[in-house]
Amino acid sequence: MTVRDAASVESVTSPTHSLSCSSSEDGAVRVTLLEEDLEKDLVIRIAHREPHSPAAIVEGGRVTTGGDAAVAGYMSGPALMVSFYPQFPHMEAAGEFLFLLDRSGSMGGAYITSAKETLVLFLKSLTEGCYFNIIGFGSHHQSLFPSSVPYDQSSLGKAMSHVQSVQADLGGTELLAPLNHIFSLKSLCGLPRQVFVLTDGSVSDTQQCIECVRKNCQTARCFTFGIGSGASTALVEGLAKAGGGTSEFVKEGERMQSKVIRSLKRAFQPAVTDVVIDFKVPAEYEFIQSPQTMPPIFNGERLVVYGILKPKAMPLTHWTGTAVLKGRMQSVSIEHTISFNVDTNPTTFPAIHHLAGKALIKDWEQGNRRKNDVVELSKEVGVVSTHTAFIAVDEGNKEPIRGAMKTWDVLQPSRSAAESCGGVYMKVSNPRCKLEDLDERAESLAHSAASFQRSSRSLKKSSGFFSGFFSRLFGSSTSPQLQEINSSYMGERLDATDVNLCTAAVDISDSDSDSDATPLPASTYQLTSQPQTSLSALVTLQLADGSWNLDESLAHQLGGKGRRELEEACPGGVVSRTWATLLALCVMEMKYSDKKEEWELVATKAEGWLKKQTLPSDLTLEQLRAGARKCI
Repeated sequence: MTVRDAASVESVTSPTHSLSCSSSEDGAVRVTLLEEDLEKDLVIRIAHREPHSPAAIVEGGRVTTGGDAAVAGYMSGPALMVSFYPQFPHMEAAGEFLFLLDRSGSMGGAYITSAKETLVLFLKSLTEGCYFNIIGFGSHHQSLFPSSVPYDQSSLGKAMSHVQSVQADLGGTELLAPLNHIFSLKSLCGLPRQVFVLTDGSVSDTQQCIECVRKNCQTARCFTFGIGSGASTALVEGLAKAGGGTSEFVKEGERMQSKVIRSLKRAFQPAVTDVVIDFKVPAEYEFIQSPQTMPPIFNGERLVVYGILKPKAMPLTHWTGTAVLKGRMQSVSIEHTISFNVDTNPTTFPAIHHLAGKALIKDWEQGNRRKNDVVELSKEVGVVSTHTAFIAVDEGNKEPIRGAMKTWDVLQPSRSAAESCGGVYMKVSNPRCKLEDLDERAESLAHSAASFQRSSRSLKKSSGFFSGFFSRLFGSSTSPQLQEINSSYMGERLDATDVNLCTAAVDISDSDSDSDATPLPASTYQLTSQPQTSLSALVTLQLADGSWNLDESLAHQLGGKGRRELEEACPGGVVSRTWATLLALCVMEMKYSDKKEEWELVATKAEGWLKKQTLPSDLTLEQLRAGARKCI
């Protein structure tokens, strides 16, 4: 791999593989992979010397056929990528925090276990002065408290007990009712409302849910998390966009804790709103920008804006443009300006054009842009859309492969076979139904990718199972080409027979259940012990004010020494809770440094509590911290 224009690059590293980097005379960095193990994803991190400085990358247009420079295509003119990464002063504020947890049946197993651990971190990261509540939703919804309560040791204890009892036992997925419920409650005076939605599925009324959040966006921000491959992109991204928050997706096997805490950090901070970017370009170009509506900017968040400069006439050989970002953070005006130089040197690898095209297609599909415009852009930039698809093309005559689709039974099409590969059995009884009628089911079909991947890996490579797949499927040597979806490529119509799909995890049952929020009975408030040693268990022991008690449970999590031995190591005149809090912080720093993003807010709360404590006159907090490290 080659990193060009690397003068501004601080380092190139990889957390997954060994790399070798060398500089070349042309100012580029050559990156070489030193190992052949590609069984896991290759991750390369490129660090910038000045990450908070605005940056712009300009890419020349593609060489046009016959030398006609005035061809007004999307690829014929330059493409622009502008990056803003502003840094704001830390401004922590109290608020009302509502956590909406999907407890439908599909959340069972690893999903709900991970969600419970995440909820513990979420609760422990809140500070005194906040209000909070937990709402579980499925076919109906349940609230931990009738309304949000102050965050203190009593309410935290009840919440922790509730988390231990949470199960994926509420049936289907109905989100609109709990959203209407929380927005019907009176807002707490002076406290901004922050809503966190965690789900692994889709709903039948996505647009109504989005509209509900949009109507309340002046008094509440919405942060969303999609778990697994079946989470609805339209729902997760749509709620966050309407609510002025951010969306995160958690892949199978990925920890969700860091992503939830990252969003909680954003919720603690005021965002830059009313963001607009003004581009100054010559009149000879039509400037097409994406995203067209700017999202709010949070501290530590990067905003990337793309632009395609479509020539109206003969393009200029060289010119300079500017981009000005404006916004407001509470009552303060924010403004950043960056200049960029553009020339007409053609590009051989139009990466920025592809990225800009992808962003623009997404904008247009979410808006009301004409289908023909989306198709034209998709075909020219080579990025698939909802109206286009890659099809097989004969390499000899360059014609699309036509004819009747051929059936290939990868696995035995039965319920038992489906369950054996981690999916379920589904029947599509009307093969002539419209594509748009299958949108909701298509979201659920995404579950099949992960299930089928796991199953296929167990097959022996020598079996030839996948060899010649396309040649057997289409009957000739093929290569992909992007075309508008057209039924003529499908050949003969399917007979009106049932089609069995055995690799999809699909739930198409409907539920009309809608009930008011029901507070949980007090009998559920029972704390349970956690004998395991883990970050989650250590964080669970933290009190609402940020401190820890020096008891046997904490001693077990610290490892090595018992409670009495830890007490004896405590310097004279130091309160045991102060000593215990320092010990807990040292363990997190030394043992769980790779998960710092998860416990950072927990530690910040603990440090705030420590600064309020009175120490002996001959001891400083740093001296006491050094002693705690030696004790550990």
